[in-house]
Amino acid sequence: MKRRTLLTVPAAFASPAWAKEPARLIWISPATEATDGGRAGELRAGLKENGLIEGRDFTLDVIYANGAYEKFPELTQQALAAKPAILLVTTIASLRAAQRATNAVPILLVGTNDPVGAGLVDSLARPGGNTTGIATMADDSSIKLLDMLHTVLPQAKLVIELGRYFVGEAGVYVTRIVDRKVSRGQVFLVADGGL
Repeated sequence: MKRRTLLTVPAAFASPAWAKEPARLIWISPATEATDGGRAGELRAGLKENGLIEGRDFTLDVIYANGAYEKFPELTQQALAAKPAILLVTTIASLRAAQRATNAVPILLVGTNDPVGAGLVDSLARPGGNTTGIATMADDSSIKLLDMLHTVLPQAKLVIELGRYFVGEAGVYVTRIVDRKVSRGQVFLVADGGL
């Protein structure tokens, strides 16, 4: 668990001593329960390491989109109906849906890729509005990572990284080449695709 993420979460727990209800955190995950990779468990463990006890200080509900990104607006409304203290999101699509649905409930980014580039926050240092958290810049580093991989594993011929969540049960993978790089006599193609 990243320190910056945990710094933003305790604000939800700043309730008066007489309050009996724990803060409700709702995570809108793009994955399925089976492909979640234990991320909800990691969050619970990180909160516990920081002295927050589930059931006493917070509850964590996870709503799974099962790979259906078009359901994020509906799932966000479902989450807001439960009156959460914080909404946690991990994708640009879920962030967009949350921002359109509320300007009152805090939205916590959990490793969302480039929300500044998507035009959803002003900057990483001062995101603005009710949105905060951490972002990744995985798209910006892909070519450098491929270069490093070639140095470490010169015998590698093809590498495909299909993203954090690849949950389609069937279908055809459609892709397009978005960049080409030549390094040490090798040609690297960066693709953008999906089901």
